[in-house]
Parts: sequence; structure tokens; C-alpha cells
Amino acid sequence: LEQERHLLRRRLEEARDESEARALELQADVETLRSQLEEQNERARRAERDQATLVAELTAQNTRLADQLREAAKQEEQLLVEMKVLREKCALRNTTLQDHVSSLEILRDEVQLVSAQRTELERRSLELREERARAIAALEEAEERAAALERLSHEAEHRARVAEQERDELASSLAAIEAERRTRSGSIQKPPRSLQAEMECEESGSSLGEQEDGLRTEVARATKRLRELCAHLRRGEDDSGLQSDCDESMLVINSSEAEVGSNEREAHPSPTTNYPGALLELVEEVYNLALSGRGAPGELGLAVELHRVREELEHSREQSKQMQEELKRRADAFLEVTSKLSVCEAELRGVMEERDRARGDMEHSELTKDEIVAKAYKVRDQAVARQNRVEVELARTRIDILQADSQLKEAIKQKVELSQQLEQWQMDMQALLDEHVRSKLTPAAAHNVAVKNGDNSDVSAPARKKRSTGPAKKMFGLF
Repeated sequence: LEQERHLLRRRLEEARDESEARALELQADVETLRSQLEEQNERARRAERDQATLVAELTAQNTRLADQLREAAKQEEQLLVEMKVLREKCALRNTTLQDHVSSLEILRDEVQLVSAQRTELERRSLELREERARAIAALEEAEERAAALERLSHEAEHRARVAEQERDELASSLAAIEAERRTRSGSIQKPPRSLQAEMECEESGSSLGEQEDGLRTEVARATKRLRELCAHLRRGEDDSGLQSDCDESMLVINSSEAEVGSNEREAHPSPTTNYPGALLELVEEVYNLALSGRGAPGELGLAVELHRVREELEHSREQSKQMQEELKRRADAFLEVTSKLSVCEAELRGVMEERDRARGDMEHSELTKDEIVAKAYKVRDQAVARQNRVEVELARTRIDILQADSQLKEAIKQKVELSQQLEQWQMDMQALLDEHVRSKLTPAAAHNVAVKNGDNSDVSAPARKKRSTGPAKKMFGLF
């Protein structure tokens, strides 16, 4: 029994120890739960405070959102109205889109045509500049030739003065020969009175026969020489006035031959009694004077070249005037087409922008209202920027057109000045040639009057007349 009691006591002690340990554990758990409960209560109070703050904020936000919702509803109504209007415009523009495309093709064709015309005008402008350079070179060459002709004219005047002096000397010598011939013919016509006179007449007749043979030979040589001169003048000159001079010289030669023949048939003594070979000397002098009066071959060539250059200058001036009128007309047409093209391009750009904007609105209609408004603002800003760029480009284009117009006017002004200089140069050349012709014709007229008033008009007189009037007729034939 004591053992059982001892066992029970031990079990009781063990149970008591376990209960105490269990009680301690439970007390610790209670403390832990109390602390957790306090924390939960604190969190609950904090959550209530946060919830109250959040409720207040949400209430204010709901009020603000309600106001925004009302404003958005109003904007939605406005956007719906604008969308309806845009849809109507889009529908209207879709109906005219084909027309715009066709007008765009037409405008492109016009742009290509205007570009081709502009290229053609630039090419013609280059050609006109080249022609102007050639005309300036031809003008300089013509001025050089004019200076050469002036030098040749001075040389010809000097030769003419020398020839006039020689002509005066020959006229005085011919007058002396004619006076001596008259005195001798008067002494021969006296009838013989004695046998000695008859013997002297027979001796003079034989001497006259010998002189007649020598005179015929000399006349034949002179005729041959003068015919060679006329043939040379015909070959060297193409001018009709100079050929008429040669024909006149041939008539003078034939008449002088007939006169000499009649004088021989009448058996009148010749002035070659004391001057053998005077006729040949006179013919050689006429030959040299005719060649000197005719002038050097280079002078005639320069005169012909001057006439040709003058015709070319007149032709080039007419072409320049025609090209100036054509350039002016083309420039006016180009400016008109450019203005029309700029207007059409601006209209086309506006139409294309509106079309693209309408298409974009239709494609992106699912976007929010704020995005649509932002996109509309962006499109407006882009349109304003493009408009500013177009205005700047238009101003630059106008400046370029004004510069091109001023350059064209300057070129036309220079061409007009050049044509005026050419006309003034032609007038100066004509005045110089007229003065030269008058200076040549004045001594010739005085000489003709002296020949008509005198009695010594023989073969040398027409030759001198031809020599003095030959250059004048050449000048009249050329100009």
C-alpha cells in the first residue's frame, strides 16, 4: 500500500509539475495574445483613421470627377458635332477626290511643261550670250578693219594728190605740144612758091611718111596696152560701176583710135616729130594712174568685207530684237504660269492636308478624346509650320524672280546700248565714206570743167577722168 501510495504521490507531483508548467505556458500565451490584441486594436484604429481620410479624399475626388464628367460630356457633344461636320466634309471631299487627282495630274503636266520652257529659255539665253560675244568680236574686228580702211583712204588721198600733180604736169606738157603742133601745122599749110620749097616739101613728105609709120606702130602698141588695162580691170573688179568705167575707157580708146586715123588720113603732122614715144609714155602713165586710182586689192577686199560685216551686224541686230521680244513674252508667260502654279500648289497642299487629316480621324476614331484633341493640336501646329515654310519659300522665289527680271532687263539694256553704238559707228563710217567720196569727186569735177574749157582733150583726158571717178564709183557700188 505504501508503494502504491508512493507511486501515486509521485504521479501527483508529476501531474502538479505538469499543471504548473502548463499554467505557465498558458499565461505566456495569454500575454502574447493580449499584446497581439492590443496591436490589432491599434491597427484597427489606424485603419479607421486612414479609412476616414480616404473616404474624405474619395468624396472630394468623386465630386471633382463628377465635374470633369460633366465637362467631358459637354466636350463629347461638341466633338460629336465636329465629327459629324468632318464626316460630312470627308464625304463631300471623297466625292471630289477623283477631280483633285485629275487636277493634280494636270498640274504636274503643266509643271513639266513650264520646266521644259524654262530649260529652253535658259538655252536660248546662253545662245544669245554667245551671239552677243560673237557680235562684240565682229564689232571689234570691224573697227579694226575700219581703221585699216581709214589708213588706206589716207594713202589713197596722198596718191590722188600726187596723181593730180602729175596730171597737171602732163596737161601743161600736152598744152605745149598742142601749141607747137598748131604752129607747125600753120607753117606746113603755106603753099610752096619755089623749087627749093617743093624739094623741102618732098623731104618733109618722106619724113612725114616715116613718122606716120612710127606713129601707127606706137598707136597699135598703146591700143594693145590700154586693152590689157581694161581686161585687167574687168578681171579684178566685180562692181558694175567699175565695169561701166572700163567700157567707157574702151569707147574712149576706140574714139581716139578713129581720131588718130583721121588725123593720119588728113596727113597732119603729129606732135611726135620732136617727141618720139610720147604716146607710149602717156599710155604707161595712164596705166599706172588707173592702177593707183583703182587702189590696192586689199582695199577693195576690206571694203567688201566691211559691207558684209555691216549686213551681218544688221541681221544680228534684227535677230537680237526678235529674241528680246521673244524672251520678254516668254518671261511674262513664265511668271504668269509660275504664279498660277504656286496658287494651285498651295490649294492642292491644303486639300491634301485636309484629306489626310480626315482619313486619319476616320482611321483613329477609336482613340480617346484627349488624344484626339492633342492630335488636332499637333496637326494644327504642323500646318502652321508648313504655312510658314511655304511663305518663306514663296518670298525666296519672288526674290529670285525679281533678280532674274533685273538681270534680264540689264541684258536688254546692254543690248540696246550695243545696238545704239553699232548704229552710231555705222553713221560715222557712212559720214567718213561720204566725205571721202566728196573729196574724191571735187577734184574730178574741177578737172572735167577744165578739160571741157580747154582744147587739149585727147586720149589721156578720159583716162584721167576714169582714174579720178573710179574709187568714187566703187564706193557707191559697195554702199
